[in-house]
Amino acid sequence: MHTKIKRLSGYTASVLCALFVVIAVMLSLRFYAAQPVSTPSPALTEGLNYLSRREQADYTKVDRIFRQRQEERLAARQQAEQRARLIADLEHDAVNVWPLFDDYVILGDSRAVGFSYYHFLEYRRVLADGGNTIRSIAERIPAMKNLNPSYIYICYGLNDTGIGFWKEGEPYAAEMLEILNGLREEFPNAKIIVSSILPATPEAVSHSPAWGRIPAFSAAVETMCAENGFIFVNNDALCAAYMDTQWQPDGVHLRKSFYPYWAKNLMLAALRDGEVETE
Repeated sequence: MHTKIKRLSGYTASVLCALFVVIAVMLSLRFYAAQPVSTPSPALTEGLNYLSRREQADYTKVDRIFRQRQEERLAARQQAEQRARLIADLEHDAVNVWPLFDDYVILGDSRAVGFSYYHFLEYRRVLADGGNTIRSIAERIPAMKNLNPSYIYICYGLNDTGIGFWKEGEPYAAEMLEILNGLREEFPNAKIIVSSILPATPEAVSHSPAWGRIPAFSAAVETMCAENGFIFVNNDALCAAYMDTQWQPDGVHLRKSFYPYWAKNLMLAALRDGEVETE
């Protein structure tokens, strides 16, 4: 009997203890539920809003940069494809070369004069004259500044080899380098394209042996251009193919029909360097 009473008393105590715990929990919940909900301070709210704005702004900026780079890559790829097609068309004589000359100047001697004399290119952009050498470039700077060209074509050599200022190709190329570096400083955004020196016929060389130095001078210029980042246009194969039919009787000047070939060579060199706009 006493054992049963003890068991009942223990059971009752356990039940009372559990009930007490439940009541305590319920009272605690009612207490906290009755408390007012605290609101963030204005400073905290502004801070949270600022972080949200920054997060959105950063995402927008990253997205804009990503899209811009995608567009730039696409434009570069499209331009490269267009340039490749244009090079192929030029090589197969399927396109007129003259409209491709834009935002340029041609500097040179009496041979270069033909570009404007025969009305292929604008007179004001062909800054050339008979008797000119690379030392004539300095006097062309004011006119060039008015035009502010993106492409500068250098077409000298006939008088440079014949006039006697330079006895060998290396000193000539060294002085040309100084002049071209000066052009780079004056026109930092322009691409400089140097034509090889067109040769004279053997008959002309027999009358004026100085013109026999043209190949050596031209080779020195080619080396100088390669070492200093200037585009060099090698016309040797072109001249070998057309000299017999496209040179004037004097053996040094050019017939009108040769200029499209020369111009195509100049343009192809510029296009292969990847700088000429093709739109």
